[in-house]
Amino acid sequence: MDSTEIIERLDALRVGEATVAGVVLQMNAENRASSGFDHLTYALVRFAGMVAAGAPAASYALAMDVLEESGVTSEQLAGVLITLAPVVGAARVVEAAQNLAVVLAAGD
Repeated sequence: MDSTEIIERLDALRVGEATVAGVVLQMNAENRASSGFDHLTYALVRFAGMVAAGAPAASYALAMDVLEESGVTSEQLAGVLITLAPVVGAARVVEAAQNLAVVLAAGD
């Protein structure tokens, strides 16, 4: 996706021609295809990136479709958190676990 496409999508959001969720989902699909990763690897890398960035619960909520579609397990997500702890710190990992728990509880 080039900068012109990004600007066009953001402009569509601004004028109400598209929803944020719709644009994000389309961008995710194109990004996954360009990454060359299988669905599971893509989902785990994105999850790790969200943890490292300190993403809010809302970001985890938007990522749930990608995570569920990939077939990722709770054990794999826990494995990512354990792997990241020495790199990003315990506070960031605990925050991510809490955000993920909030999203999962809201989905029940």
